[in-house]
Amino acid sequence: MKRLTWLGLSLLAAVLTSGCQTAFPGGGHVLTQVSTIDALMVGCYEGPATVADVRSWGDLGLGTFAHLDGEMVMLDHTVYQVTSDGVVHKPEQAMHVPFAVATWFSPTASQPLAHGVDPTELGTVVSSLVASPNLPVAFRVDGTFTLVQVRSVPRQTPPYQPLTEVVKTQPRFNLANVKGTLIGFRCPAYLKGVNVVGYHMHFISADREQGGHVLNFLLDKGTIQVDALTEVRLRLPNDEGFYRADLSEDRSEAVHKVEK
Repeated sequence: MKRLTWLGLSLLAAVLTSGCQTAFPGGGHVLTQVSTIDALMVGCYEGPATVADVRSWGDLGLGTFAHLDGEMVMLDHTVYQVTSDGVVHKPEQAMHVPFAVATWFSPTASQPLAHGVDPTELGTVVSSLVASPNLPVAFRVDGTFTLVQVRSVPRQTPPYQPLTEVVKTQPRFNLANVKGTLIGFRCPAYLKGVNVVGYHMHFISADREQGGHVLNFLLDKGTIQVDALTEVRLRLPNDEGFYRADLSEDRSEAVHKVEK
């Protein structure tokens, strides 16, 4: 098995007290990640970690699988794989993972959401519930959605194309009037190149039959819970693909296009 190395990035947050609508974490809220978004962008799809590793890091998370074989949704400590045909599977624990983020979800604030919330308004709500834009945030929205537009990337074979090319042929699915859970992470700008700056969201339906990477959504009604994170742990691949990857460029614009 390929080994990985750990890089700990401690984010020390000043904890203040304020109104009951704002979350101020008390510590121990950890984001754990394998590899970097830029490494995934350039085609590091082999997957040095495993599904079992990701489950050891938390009970809520998202990512992808070896060879870019679909979208990962981890909810309530169960990992789901949404393949490019839109079908939801439970992957083997030994399946490899090239990129994932996870946390032991411990909500620091929650709030009901009104009818008609979309990604822009969701961002406003998250910001109102967290003490600082400099903290990464994990969140989940449970409810009924008027529409969720999702995608799932197709499995790749070597030589790998960069992710910007892969998504040009990605299957998209429009899920209408569906009950389920949207999970996501918001990362600050200083994590550029390491994680997706801004919002990265995946979805799984309540019947666990539909899901994927979220491109857009419109909420009917639901509730959001947020977990303001105060520590980031980065686990780096220890393999030739990662060692030889050119990660010197600023790929912010390309990441934004791939996500949206």
